[in-house]
Amino acid sequence: MKSVNTISSLVIFAVSTTSSVFAGGGDDSPSGSFLLLKGGTAQLSKDRQTVLGGQLSFDKNTPAYSFEWEGRRADGNTFALEWMRYKHDYTALSTQGEMTTDLLMFNYKNYFNGLGSFRPLLGAGIGVGMNEMDGPIVGDGSGFAYQVIGGFEYRFTKHVGLYGEVKVIGNKNEDDFNTKIDSSAKVAFLGISILLGQ
Repeated sequence: MKSVNTISSLVIFAVSTTSSVFAGGGDDSPSGSFLLLKGGTAQLSKDRQTVLGGQLSFDKNTPAYSFEWEGRRADGNTFALEWMRYKHDYTALSTQGEMTTDLLMFNYKNYFNGLGSFRPLLGAGIGVGMNEMDGPIVGDGSGFAYQVIGGFEYRFTKHVGLYGEVKVIGNKNEDDFNTKIDSSAKVAFLGISILLGQ
């Protein structure tokens, strides 16, 4: 919980204190293909859920990681393809199990220029989420997913930068037997941004 709140506070502070540059900015951002490698924490929106008539209690806050490819223009407009994963242990009738959530997202972001190497960003994405349940409940499901993103990038060089973001994910998955699992979460990431091929 503390790690999510700490990273979230840093990202929100970075974006809010630079809001004056949102209206403009030059084309001082490097453009091209970027690879983002991210790690952080995922906090489930609902840590208690009823599944197949039984009560499941989930660990609310667990590690998460992501790989993302970006196609970025010099003006900051960016389209991206992202894969994310987070796992949560759960307890059902005193028996332990694990839920794995994978998401494949198509994102749009805008990096706001005007502060040299530091750029706040806002974005959103849509895609598909997939759950796999192991333990006392076994099965998998899928469903529509969406996310809202706020973050920043600080470039040490043209090719390497520090990347941070917080995101709110909405994802409810359903299997072939209409069993539903809510994998919606708040996720905080820190990682690196690598410019490819230049």
